[in-house]
Amino acid sequence: MFNPFDPRRTEAAAQKVARMRRREPHLSRRELAERVVAEKCWWCALAGALTAVPAVVPGLGTVVALLGGAAVDVALLTHLLSGLVLEVAAVYGRPLTGPSQLRETLWAFMVATGTGSLGAGLSRSVVTRLSHEAFTNLVHRVLWSLGVRSVGRSTLARLIPVLGIALAGGINYAVARSVGRRALAYYESRTLEDGITVEVDYRVSE
Repeated sequence: MFNPFDPRRTEAAAQKVARMRRREPHLSRRELAERVVAEKCWWCALAGALTAVPAVVPGLGTVVALLGGAAVDVALLTHLLSGLVLEVAAVYGRPLTGPSQLRETLWAFMVATGTGSLGAGLSRSVVTRLSHEAFTNLVHRVLWSLGVRSVGRSTLARLIPVLGIALAGGINYAVARSVGRRALAYYESRTLEDGITVEVDYRVSE
């Protein structure tokens, strides 16, 4: 299964944010994070719209859009939303290397995507200390839950020829905007003062 917290992806996220900082050093941390969110929102909208295009052909096209299109849309949406959280974490100076740091990013991803109920009984501090196997299992559960919910949001929209393209794109945009807002709130709540991290646990119920 796709692992959004693969070290290669986290390194790519950190490098991208570093390039953005060099291009526009005048931007505040918040402004830079909002740029990241805005970019991912449009990519998510494009993914939703393009994967709904086959539905313009009645019959077979609708089937393709509902099955193949929805599957591709979920894969792209998961990839883009995890990248969003990783890049926002990088903007706010959170390290993306090391087991505990990656596990904290997973916790932030759960908070931002509203899948926090999967971690019922867990806290952020517990998640950061999970074993590799437990961490991997939790990642898979989170991605599966996000995928099921994503399919449910856009299935009916894909049944509508032509208009369904705009609806699927709009739904993805709204989802990404919501995830971005929660990711910003999460990292805004964790500031560094005199080298001490002020930590606030978030809990999101579905």
